Amino acid sequence: MAPTAEHDPDPYEPYRVKERLDTSLLPSPVLDAQPRMVDLYWKAWEIAWGHVLERDDTPQRRYIDPGMNPATTWVWDSCLMSMYCKFAPHVFPGVETLNQFYYILHDRKPSAVKVHFADNPPLFAWVEWQYYLMTGDVQRLRFLDERGYLEKHFAFMDRAKRARPNPAVRVWPTATRHPLGYTWQGNTSGMDNTPRGRNAVNETRINPRGQIGFNLIFWLDLLAQQALSARCIARIAAVLGHQDKTAKYEGKYEELVDLLNTYYWDEQDGFYYDVLRRPTSWLRYRHARGANIMNKVPTIASYWPMLAGACDEHQAAALAEKASDPAWFGTPVPWPSLASHDREFDPAGRYWRGGVWPPTTYMATKALEQYGYHVVADANAERTVAAMVDAYHQVEPHTIWEVYSPTGARPATQKRKVNKEAVRGEFCGWSALGPISLLIENVIGLHTIDSPNRHIAWRIHQPGRSGIKNLRFGPIVADIVHEAGRVHVSTSEPFDLIITGSRGEGLHRFTVEQGSQYLDLGIFS
Repeated sequence: MAPTAEHDPDPYEPYRVKERLDTSLLPSPVLDAQPRMVDLYWKAWEIAWGHVLERDDTPQRRYIDPGMNPATTWVWDSCLMSMYCKFAPHVFPGVETLNQFYYILHDRKPSAVKVHFADNPPLFAWVEWQYYLMTGDVQRLRFLDERGYLEKHFAFMDRAKRARPNPAVRVWPTATRHPLGYTWQGNTSGMDNTPRGRNAVNETRINPRGQIGFNLIFWLDLLAQQALSARCIARIAAVLGHQDKTAKYEGKYEELVDLLNTYYWDEQDGFYYDVLRRPTSWLRYRHARGANIMNKVPTIASYWPMLAGACDEHQAAALAEKASDPAWFGTPVPWPSLASHDREFDPAGRYWRGGVWPPTTYMATKALEQYGYHVVADANAERTVAAMVDAYHQVEPHTIWEVYSPTGARPATQKRKVNKEAVRGEFCGWSALGPISLLIENVIGLHTIDSPNRHIAWRIHQPGRSGIKNLRFGPIVADIVHEAGRVHVSTSEPFDLIITGSRGEGLHRFTVEQGSQYLDLGIFS
């Protein structure tokens, strides 16, 4: 946040880029039904630009900072921030920020900026794949492949706790691979004060050290994130024509997915849960599957397996149903970090005891889309962005917050139960995912932008004019705007446009030619 007094200087000031943000280089949303959302979109870019830094004492000179401390950076914050930077890769250093971590963690280059948790959620491969889909940048994939960064990080997460010390890492890693999955901690998982370990304490009657019960469970999200990484590494290898590597990581993916569905899926609840780490040999789990090993604390982390493609049709339907259920994740502001029926759910948010986090909201939204649940994904996204807009206007200071209350348009409260103070403001940071990425991909509905295959899939569901101008994907720059049953497209190069209506009706496929044209969609008139 901005300094409050003359004696409280802005620690970022020496590193901020001096040039002004040129908004003409950014995509320009069209959304006549929600003009305040468009206003917040531009505000998010403005705040994010204030966290683009340049310095000579880091391996990567220009990068985007999470917005907490200029001396420290976080892996999963930066990965998720890259998911909106992909809309302006020629302006915002999204993947360049990821290079910072590759250089520090895997090349062991010295840095004045320290990585806080090296074993934060390992999302690099997922983000790099999404960046490729947006930009079609094969050279970037070759750079990653030649240096082996994604494979190195996949392996690092299996041995993180045994890694040799790195002076540029602040906190010793905790992630450890076991035959059944991974042990981890709340802070390293990113879900700092989550109650996920409580049942393990009750079950084993062991008094754990550190954060309550966290070392007594196997964490489903890290297992799913590693599966997601393996899947994306395999896809990248396939693009580059590396058949052996593709087969290797497809095999790893199948192995991890099999663990998720064998041990972490609870058929009775239709939900993924963490697994109790009992003081017994792993082989006994063969005779202890199902509810008797489940650590039933229902959190949004259970949508990571869905994002990784681990679900069958039945499992996906069960998870999608809970996205709309007020007793689970369909709260007034959707996607609380802890399901609302849980006894420790806090209506004020209390960080990870119910707070609505833009990064996990984005993750769960993309998980639903993997299985075609666009209606509920888009509806939840619109309610989330609407709450962020209302909070911006109704709460002082007028800003974008780190995390939001699940029960109303206001910021969430801090971690400690006795602390009713609001969370950080000016947090773009990953909170820009709401006003930027969710707005473009879900509120407007451009849910698939595939540069390598030159196609866009758009679910039109807004009244009035809607669309995007100055959208850059790969070598293409296009304006795409719908009004009254017709879509006006102006594009620098040809591409395919796939359009459906609000409920998926009226599938239209167009090959859009270079130049300006109107496409007739009779069903929308």
